Amino acid sequence: MGGQGALFVFAALILCCVVPVNVLAVLRLRRRARAAGLVSRPEAPGALRAALRRAEFWAIGGAVGLIWLNHGILLTYVLTLLADRGAAPALAAAACIGPAQVTGRLALLLAGARVSTSGATLGALGSVAAAGLVLWAAGAATGLIFVFAALQGAGAGLLSILRPVLVAEVLGRQGFGAVSGAVAVPAILASAAAPSVGAALLGLGGTGLVYGTCLGMAAAGLALGLWLARRQLSSSRACAFPGRPGCPRRCRARACFPP
Repeated sequence: MGGQGALFVFAALILCCVVPVNVLAVLRLRRRARAAGLVSRPEAPGALRAALRRAEFWAIGGAVGLIWLNHGILLTYVLTLLADRGAAPALAAAACIGPAQVTGRLALLLAGARVSTSGATLGALGSVAAAGLVLWAAGAATGLIFVFAALQGAGAGLLSILRPVLVAEVLGRQGFGAVSGAVAVPAILASAAAPSVGAALLGLGGTGLVYGTCLGMAAAGLALGLWLARRQLSSSRACAFPGRPGCPRRCRARACFPP
């Protein structure tokens, strides 16, 4: 079948299975909303402008953008990088990254309320950073490439579903659509730029420069996540009425949402 045939199969699965399921889900949700008398609220004017003035917005966008640039480069050149580590089963290890994303999401689902959004986000960022270290050390032990694949896939998979939840908790639900969309822009641009950035790094300094740069991106993303978690913690302690309609809104984490 080859790679081109596989792409046609995936496209057919999306068209015949994924699209109908999503359309059916949207129709059922709208039907239930009408039956319950729910009406969608209009976007709050100025919500995006207010979010852009907050350091937390840029911290979330920066962390996610760095991780997505890291992930895009490693995925694009994964076979080259794993072969450079002397790994014969490079293709098998690369194929483990996708299942690891699903495994990470299932682990978060099973953990439920026992894990906070902040804790899960730090875990995801730490997983990607650890993957960079493991990849660098894989030259000494070939089996480490499978550990790299598991850590990289799980971390990136978790972060993709945690981003909107983190946006809602940190920046609030006012104008959520516009704010969440703006936060996603760095990740989209990073994914688009990743192949070109990776090619430039390989051309300038070979695989060693790619390893070091990707590890630096992951470390910077983790540092932003730690700063954000610390800021959330200090803000929640400062709020006298967390979660109550009468909150004086001293809480930077926006724990108090309007009724």
